Amino acid sequence: MYLRSIKLYTMARMTEGFHYSATIGDLCFYQWRGISCVRMKSTLSGKRVKKSKEFEKTRQYASNFAIAARIASPVYKALPVDIRARWIYRTIVGEAASLLYKGKTESEVNDILWGKYIYNSPVENKENKTTTPAKETTRKRTGRLSLKKIFFTRWEIQGKIASDFKNAWKNPREYEIDSGKIMIDPFR
Repeated sequence: MYLRSIKLYTMARMTEGFHYSATIGDLCFYQWRGISCVRMKSTLSGKRVKKSKEFEKTRQYASNFAIAARIASPVYKALPVDIRARWIYRTIVGEAASLLYKGKTESEVNDILWGKYIYNSPVENKENKTTTPAKETTRKRTGRLSLKKIFFTRWEIQGKIASDFKNAWKNPREYEIDSGKIMIDPFR
């Protein structure tokens, strides 16, 4: 009966017995958020993802995401220390990746991120509708309140709950975005 439920579903939870992570035959046993699960073994391999034509877009998106992370890292490091957190970094990288997917160049993305998150300066010239480098605009440092508005806007765009943002902004380093819980940082 237990094996039948495995074939009907892509993932099953184990409630009894000992818990371990391994692949036995066509079954893959693993731990996920403290729960033991079992699923069917995948036919996908790393070699196939890296070489096959059908995964060409996947490789391109991964490449763009790596570029986005490289661009976003210095912007994140320039933020005030008290608001740095994993979810903040992921927000900045996500925005950089979105801009790259829309066809912006690396330098345009870099200027947009620096202008938006670090220097409170418009990057787009509203008269000509052209992008101008943030370096040519006013260099007024973005304040905490402005950053709160920027991150809240991104939060809403992603369809997340506003009350969760309030908790996350109160304690950025202690907020676990995936679970929506305040976590205690053991390295503080």
